[in-house]
Amino acid sequence: MDARIMSFINALDSMLWHDGLFLETKTVLTNDMTVELSLALYKDNDTKIRDQVSLQFMGVENLVFTANTQELIESAQAGNINYAYTKSMLSSKKYRFTLYLIDGLISFDFGDGKVLEK
Repeated sequence: MDARIMSFINALDSMLWHDGLFLETKTVLTNDMTVELSLALYKDNDTKIRDQVSLQFMGVENLVFTANTQELIESAQAGNINYAYTKSMLSSKKYRFTLYLIDGLISFDFGDGKVLEK
């Protein structure tokens, strides 16, 4: 397994998702699909301010995005992210990322990714 993708997976696994803020999603269709998620997450349990981070996923397949937008907006101050996880898709040599939102989710398979801290 590539060291770069493992570093990205480890970064995703170490993020504090609960009470984070989903800000924006961007999809780019070129030779393959790229999804960029803009979020605001706490660095640790004692931090009072969320830091903005962008996650870029490349080689995206099987994208599912469903959300109650009013719930996302109303829950923004308290945080509209419940949790997220990443798992290996052995049959396709890809990974599945799922972000559970307040009354919604974003889920897709991807081949590569990187963290773009702002």
